[in-house]
Amino acid sequence: MHLFNRKSILILVGCLVLLFAREAHAAPPSITGLSPTSGAVGASVTITGTNFGSTQGTSTVKFNGTTATTTSWSATSIVARVPTGATTGNVVVTVSNHASNGMNFTVVPAPSITSLSPTSGAEGTSVTITGANFGTSQGTRTVKFNGTTATPTSWSATSIGVPVPTGATTGNVVVHASGVDSNGSSFTVLPNITSLSPTSGAVGVSVTITGTTFGSSQGSSTVKFNGTTATPTSWSDTSIGVPVPTGATTGNVVVHASGVDSNGLVFSVLPSGWLDADVGSVGPAGSASYSNGVFTVNGAGSSFYNAAADSFNFAYQTLSGDGTIVARVASTSTGDVQAGVMIRETLDAGARSMFVGKYGAVGEAGAQWEQLHRISVTRWCELGSGHEPDDQYGPKRLRWAGNEQWGYWDLIYGNV
Repeated sequence: MHLFNRKSILILVGCLVLLFAREAHAAPPSITGLSPTSGAVGASVTITGTNFGSTQGTSTVKFNGTTATTTSWSATSIVARVPTGATTGNVVVTVSNHASNGMNFTVVPAPSITSLSPTSGAEGTSVTITGANFGTSQGTRTVKFNGTTATPTSWSATSIGVPVPTGATTGNVVVHASGVDSNGSSFTVLPNITSLSPTSGAVGVSVTITGTTFGSSQGSSTVKFNGTTATPTSWSDTSIGVPVPTGATTGNVVVHASGVDSNGLVFSVLPSGWLDADVGSVGPAGSASYSNGVFTVNGAGSSFYNAAADSFNFAYQTLSGDGTIVARVASTSTGDVQAGVMIRETLDAGARSMFVGKYGAVGEAGAQWEQLHRISVTRWCELGSGHEPDDQYGPKRLRWAGNEQWGYWDLIYGNV
């Protein structure tokens, strides 16, 4: 019995010596790199090295003596957040009471936004973000509008220039720099109308409103024609289909979405049955408006009598069978302007047509009455021009021949 106990004691002592020997020869942890090497409190830092151990256990990471919280741990890599109260100095990993070498980390102030200018705008609007600690250049730093990443056009430590990105919604603008987010500053993204098609028409005409930030569905959003609420037939974030409402008058079309109004684009409400369109290739788009019995037509183009293709703005209504147009050209703007009345087969640039009106030096004094008569059976037209509605200086009868657009070249002028 005595001999058995002696052997057990000898074996136990031998095991203890072996364990102590192994512990004494364990390799200490070693840091080979930090990424990044500077950042604000809360920034995530990756520590690369060896002998960290497969799990953290009781091991620690300290930033210049302040213990950090880790988010991942392996034998060769640790991710830790810069702790509150940390100051510039060495990062040290301690494993099994063995401290690693130290590697310097610079603690910098967090970015902060003090103002936005403007504080609201549509997609593409240029915004200036003013604040501090943004960094001298962008690098990997970012700006987000309510979570949507923007593309800055300028960057300094105290100011960033950035357009509102496509798809942005109302919410906080945040700058991410030095590994952390700044405070958020509220920005309102406005709905924006970029075009109307058509830009004029009578009550009931369907209008397509194109733009941005209208919202994916209508909900409580509205469309108004110069203050008169319309009833949309289709709605998406970039396009709305809506007929001109009863009672609408010429003025701005405005979309109200997400609690704010868009910019306004002018829509001209014409008398019932009237439409307006550009014929041919005109460059700047034309338009027509109507008020107190007077049409005002604005347009660009080359002429009414180009044998290949006309190009002008046309306020019109459909004529079936015989018909007469009598109009008074009251005035014209400066420049080389042609203005009058026309009957044409279609809106195609090469369609056959007849025209009578003022042509040539413009700003020409006085007004002029114009008349066109269409006789559908024989496809003849009569035209005339004079001081009064019943006057016709040398009325002419013209036939549309083949594809010729003109059967009469010498326009007749008369001043009142």
